Amino acid sequence: MKINENQLQKWNINKKLILGKIKEQNMPRNAVKITLVIMIITAISRVLGFFREMVIAAKFGAGIESDAFFIAYMIPGTIFAAIATAIGTTFIPIYTKKNGLKERLVFTNNLINITSIIAIIITIISMFFSNYLVSIFAPGFSGSGFDLAVKLTRIMMTMLLFLTLNSIFASILQSHERFYITAGLGIPFNLIIVGYLVLYGNSLGIAGLAWIVVLGVIGQVIIQVPSLIKTGWRYKVILNWKEEGFQQIIKLVGPVILGAMVGQINVIVDRMLASHLVEGSISALNYANRLNQLSYAIVVMAIVSVLYPRLSKLFASNQIDAFKMTTMNGLESMIIILLPITVGGGILATPIIQLLFQRGAFDSTATSMTSIAFVYYSIGLIGLGIRELLSRVFYSLQDTKTPMINGIIALVINIILNLILIKYMQHAGLALGSSISLLVASLLLYGGLAKKIGKLNNKYFTISFIKAMVASMIMAIFVYKLYYFYDITKYSLIIRFGWLLLSVLFGVLIYLLVSLLLKQRLVLLTFSKIFNNKKPKAGTF
Repeated sequence: MKINENQLQKWNINKKLILGKIKEQNMPRNAVKITLVIMIITAISRVLGFFREMVIAAKFGAGIESDAFFIAYMIPGTIFAAIATAIGTTFIPIYTKKNGLKERLVFTNNLINITSIIAIIITIISMFFSNYLVSIFAPGFSGSGFDLAVKLTRIMMTMLLFLTLNSIFASILQSHERFYITAGLGIPFNLIIVGYLVLYGNSLGIAGLAWIVVLGVIGQVIIQVPSLIKTGWRYKVILNWKEEGFQQIIKLVGPVILGAMVGQINVIVDRMLASHLVEGSISALNYANRLNQLSYAIVVMAIVSVLYPRLSKLFASNQIDAFKMTTMNGLESMIIILLPITVGGGILATPIIQLLFQRGAFDSTATSMTSIAFVYYSIGLIGLGIRELLSRVFYSLQDTKTPMINGIIALVINIILNLILIKYMQHAGLALGSSISLLVASLLLYGGLAKKIGKLNNKYFTISFIKAMVASMIMAIFVYKLYYFYDITKYSLIIRFGWLLLSVLFGVLIYLLVSLLLKQRLVLLTFSKIFNNKKPKAGTF
C-alpha cells in the first residue's frame, strides 16, 4: 500500500505538516516498530508477573507468611513510588538540554551519588522504625504476623538504593532511545524469583524469598550497565548539591511528588468507600483495576516512553511545530489503540473475568461484580492514556505544576462523583466515578496545552476519533455475534480460551479493515511503512 501525493491532498493534509521539522537523527528510526516491540516485551513481562504471583501462592498459600511478605514488599515500593515518578519525569528534559557528554556525566553522576546517599539514609532510618511502618501499613497485624512483617520489611528496605539506581539508569537509556532494555526490566526480576521458587520452593522460608526479591532488583540494575556504557556513561565520584541540573530537579520535583501522592489518595478513597459496601466490593475493584492497568502498562506506557524523550529534544531545540505534530500523533495513536480495547473489553468482560479468575472461592457472583467494575473502569482508559501523555508533554516543557493541579482537580471530581454514584450503583459507581474524573482531567489538560503552546490541530484529531469510534462499533457487532454464537461456557478451559482468543483476533482484523476503508490517517501511514519497508518520515508516529 503506497501513499502518494494525491492521497495526502485528499486528506487535505499539508505534506510539510506530515513530515514536520524534526531532524531525522534526533528521532528513533522506526517509532511504530519500537512501540510495538515495547508492547510485546511489556506483555511478556506482565504475564511472567502473573505467573510469579501464581507460584508464590502455590508455595506459600494465603496465610500469615504471605500476608507479612506482601505488606513488607509494599512498604519500600510505596516509599519509592514518589521518588521514581519524580526522577523519571524531571530527569529526561534536563538531561536532553545538557551540551555534550561531559556535562551529562557531571549531571548524572552527581544525581546518582546524591540520591544514593538519600536512599541509604532512608533505608537505615526505616530499619530502625520498621515496627512503626508496619503498624501504619497494616494496623490489624499483631503477634507473630507483626514480628514477621517487621523482619521482612528490614530485609526488603535494602532494595531502596537499587530501586533508585534503576530509575536513573532507565531514564538515561530512554533519553538515548534505548527502550527495549527498560521495557524488559521486569523479565529478569520475575525469572529470578520464579527460578528460585521452582528450585528451592519454600525450603528457605519466606525470608529467603524476601532476599531473592532484593537480588532480583539488583539484577535489574546490573542488566542495564552494558547499555549505559555504550551511551558513554562512566561512573565518577561527583558530589555537588549546587550543580545546575540538580537544582533544576529540586525546583521541578515537588509538584511531581504531590501529583503522585494524589493518585495514591484516589485509590485509598475508593477503597475506603468500598469498605462500606457488600462483601467482595473491594476485591472486585482490585481485580478489575488490575486488569485495566494491564492495558495501561502495555499500550500507554509503550507510547509514552517512546514519545517523551523525543518531545523533550524537540522543545530543547525549539522545534515547536514538530513538537505540536508529534503530540497530536501521540494523541491520535492513543485513541486509535485504546478505543477498540475499551469497546472490546465491554463486550467480552464476563468471559475474560471467568477465564482469569473464576475458580475455587471466586464464584459467579464475584465474576459478575468484577466484570461490571471492569467495564466501567475501561471507560476511563482513554482518559488515563491521554492524561498520561499530556502530563509528559507538560513535563517536557518543564512545567510540573499544571499536571499536579490537574491531578488535584481530578481527585476532587472523583470524590464528588463517588459520593453520588455509590448510592445508586454501589461499587460500579466508584469505578465509573474514577473513569469520568480521568476523562474530564484529560480534556482540561488538552485545553491547558493549547493555551500554553498555541492552537492545536483539532480537526484531524476529531476526525480520527469519529473514525475510530465507527470502526470500534462495527468491530463490536462482529465480535459479539461470533463469541456468543455458541454457548461456550460448558466446554473446557482450553477451548474457552481458544474461542476467546479467536474472537479477539477476529475483532482486531475487522477493526483494521474498517479503519483502512475509512482511510484512518495513522493506520494508513503505519501500513505504508510496513509494506513499503521504508524508514519513517520525520514527524509521523
